[in-house]
Formats: sequence, C-alpha cells, structure tokens
Amino acid sequence: MPVVRRPGARPAFLALALTSMLLLAAGAPGASSPAEAQVPPEQQASVAARLPTPQPGGFTYGRAGTSDLASLAAAQRFPVEAVFLIDPEGDYLVYRPSAPAWANTLTADRLHPASLVVLRRALGGPSGSMFERAQVVSFYGYPGIASMGELGEHSPERAADLVAQAAAEYAAAGGGEVIPAFHLIIAVAQPQPGADGTYLYRMPRALLEQYVELARDRGMQVFLDVQIGHSDPLSEVQLVEWALQEPFVHVALDPEFDTRADAAARTPGQVIGRLAESDVDAVQGYLGGLVRQHGLPPKALVLHQFMEDMLPNPVYDDVPEVEIVIDMDGFGDRNAKLSKYEAFALGPYAERAGIKLFYDWDIDLLLPSELQALPTPPDLVIYQ
Repeated sequence: MPVVRRPGARPAFLALALTSMLLLAAGAPGASSPAEAQVPPEQQASVAARLPTPQPGGFTYGRAGTSDLASLAAAQRFPVEAVFLIDPEGDYLVYRPSAPAWANTLTADRLHPASLVVLRRALGGPSGSMFERAQVVSFYGYPGIASMGELGEHSPERAADLVAQAAAEYAAAGGGEVIPAFHLIIAVAQPQPGADGTYLYRMPRALLEQYVELARDRGMQVFLDVQIGHSDPLSEVQLVEWALQEPFVHVALDPEFDTRADAAARTPGQVIGRLAESDVDAVQGYLGGLVRQHGLPPKALVLHQFMEDMLPNPVYDDVPEVEIVIDMDGFGDRNAKLSKYEAFALGPYAERAGIKLFYDWDIDLLLPSELQALPTPPDLVIYQ
C-alpha cells in the first residue's frame, strides 16, 4: 500500500520546507530602462515596421545563434507577431506586453545573455500548448489515501466534479478558460526498498486507467507524478507510455523523494532529495519523441520545488515539444509562498509557472482571485 503522509508524520520535512520559505527575501529585481539593440541593416525596415512602444517589463531576450528571422520562424519556436531586435552577435530582444518585470534586465552596452528557455516561456511556449489558451487547475494525491492529497478524499467522479468547480472559480476570477485536471501520484516513495530496491509503490494500471478514461470523458488533463525514490525517472515514465500516448496526459517529477545521490543512501523521507539536470533532459527527450511519433500536442513536464538545491543545476535542454513547469511546492503563509513562487516558478529555467496550495497546511490559503490578480498568474494550480 502507498505510504501515508500525515501532517504530523514528517516533522523534519515540515521544518525544512517552512524554514526555507521564510528565509527567502521577498521581491523581484527592479526593472530598468531597456537599452537600444543593434539591428542588422538588412532587417531594419521589417523590424521597425512592427516595433511597439517600449514598456517596463515588456522585453525578453536570449541568444539565437543566428540572425536569420526566417530560420527562427521555420523552427516554430516563436509566434509570428513577435518583434525581434537582433545584434550582429546573434543576441535578440523580443517585446511582449505580458513579459514579467524580472525579464527586463538589459545592460547599457548589450543584451543580457539569457537562455532560450526564458524567451520561450515568456512568449507562450510551443504551438499547440494547452497553456496557450488556458490555465489548468488540478487535484493532487493517491486514490483512497486522504492524507496524501485531495484526490484521496473523494471517489473519481466526485473529485472530477469538485475540481471542475474549482476551475470555474479561476475562470470567473480571471476571465479566461481554465481546464480541470487529475494529478495522480503513480509511483509513491516508500520507507522500505521493496523487491526491486526502488523504494517505490506503483499504482496498478487498472486504477490509473479508470482516471484516464474519466478524464477523457470529462475533457480533463492528467498529470502522472513520479516520486523517484532510488529508481530512474526515465524508466518510471516509460512504464506508462501507454497513457502518455494520450494527448491530455503529462508527467511530473518530485525531487523531494529522489535520494539516489545521498551519500548515506538514505530512504526517501529521511532527507530532501535532488534531481539532476541529466534526468530532466532524458525525460524531456523521451516525451519529445512521443509527441513527434504520435502527432501529439506538447507535453508538460512538472518539476516540484520548494528549496533551491532540489534542482541543483537547472539548465535544461530546449525541447520544443515539452514545456517545463516549475511548481512552487512549499507550504506556509502567503508572503512566503509568493516569494518562493517568484523565485522558482518565475525563474529563468521555468517555461511555465505552477503553484501548489495546501488545504490543511497553508496559513491563510491564497484565493483564486488573488492568484489571478498577480502580475504573472500561475499556468498550473495544484490543490493538495
């Protein structure tokens, strides 16, 4: 059976998570006035015709590796309405009114060499992404285990009804489309190694199929969450390839329970784990291959984070078919949560922003109207 995670059962985890949140200084880097970029002469006319009036926080930047706009468009990485100012070295500047203020950190002499990931997230991600048209609101957990999250509190049908109601609240507060979702822990970390030494309990396929079919009938999304333990993330994801061939099924990885790298080889739950960038890129590459092979829309890859070293070197491959969602997974008071949300979910390695809300553990639970009023509302909201 899955291990039960009760609020009082992990005092070390609770203290570490909350301490980490409370120690973070609030606030984002201040915006500065954008500098003029050098535009290659052959592109001045086409760029000038579409150049908008600069606004603070409206610029994102990166290195293209080429000054050829046609090549960028052919790669389908950016929408056609994007405006590029490209200097002779291949740096580019893109204007978008909704770009977050932290993106505007241009220096006076040249464009800041940010990663392509920052640009793609600010512009909305690859074509066909569900996040292009909607937010997603999900219920998290393991069926039948109430202490593991909201999904465990209800039957599948009742959970579908309730998360649809939650999505409707976000739609009313934000004025846009919001899609309900199941967030299922399909590989649950255990205190014992088990027969295969992975410290995981895997959800039976028949149970997972029940939720996948219900999601299909209800027009929902599904996230398959792997707590890793001592297993290999790619191997665990490959076990559910049959489900990932569905256009509405995505993946989540939880570094908290990835204890493979711990020197003492401790069991999950004794220390807070960390997830290597090589594992993230391996899963990204696999998901990208599935998308291309089966003609699917882009997949979301959710990475949970509430401490900086859970993702120790977050420099990931740019896989156009996959959008990395950083879920600010910590609990606590609203100021600490929003500070962590800005630091992690809106960080330069996040293509999409996510936040987890804890019905029982958060202090003064954030409301849909408050999240929708943020300068950059979350693309994904998870209720545990």
